[in-house]
Amino acid sequence: DVHRKLGYRLSIDQAILPKTSHVDDKLCFILDFSNHGYAAVSKDLKLYFILNSGSHYYAGEIPDVDVRTWLPGDINAVYAGVRLRNIPEGTYKVLLGLIDPLKGSHADYNVLLATHNVPMHAEGLNDLGHTITISGTQSQSTSCPDVTSWRPPSRGHY
Repeated sequence: DVHRKLGYRLSIDQAILPKTSHVDDKLCFILDFSNHGYAAVSKDLKLYFILNSGSHYYAGEIPDVDVRTWLPGDINAVYAGVRLRNIPEGTYKVLLGLIDPLKGSHADYNVLLATHNVPMHAEGLNDLGHTITISGTQSQSTSCPDVTSWRPPSRGHY
């Protein structure tokens, strides 16, 4: 069991997400992460909120998240929101990316969460097992980052 905890071992304990939202709305959510390893993350990874429908991906970086502060044994709550700008109506899978900005175009360098049925090994992304239905325009002013069209990293070798 020791070898499974060497370094960091991040998992998602809870995700509170809406089931529906509107185009141009602010989509707010809460994510709880734990580090079950023996060390903190040393790289400055960026956390991305990603929506996926078929071959179309939309992503936005979740600002002000420093995963290097997620120490072993701590629960790390992320309260965040993104703006759903220019996203077509439809139903989307919710994914997360823990991406090294220096290697972002290569899925093999992304961090997969150690939560059962969450990692998408070949894509280097994490599937939260949740869908959101986006409908009609309902414009609001917000300071959240925009979720825009996004190209996923190239497939990994797993």
